[in-house]
Amino acid sequence: PVMCGHWFSVLSSDDEASAVCGEHAHRCVIPAGFLFDIRCFREVEGVVSTSRPETWFSGFKGYAWETVVCQTCVRHLGWRFTGPSTFYGLIGSALSERRSAA
Repeated sequence: PVMCGHWFSVLSSDDEASAVCGEHAHRCVIPAGFLFDIRCFREVEGVVSTSRPETWFSGFKGYAWETVVCQTCVRHLGWRFTGPSTFYGLIGSALSERRSAA
């Protein structure tokens, strides 16, 4: 499973990975100059939006974005994008894919 890297709550799965603009992973720079490696998913659970949809500096033409955080620990996990489709761009370094011991 794909989990919050701090709280380890399940957010999504590799089955929900989505290609946006032909790629699952993207490198994005936000106006403040921070660089994020994000992974795109169709469905994500356990997150809440902390902003209103905004089209300024979207990174994905035709999409609005809103910030999402883990509903348990309130850490910033990425963004929800809405437009021609809806997807989540989750910050790779904010995630964990821990596997249970077999």
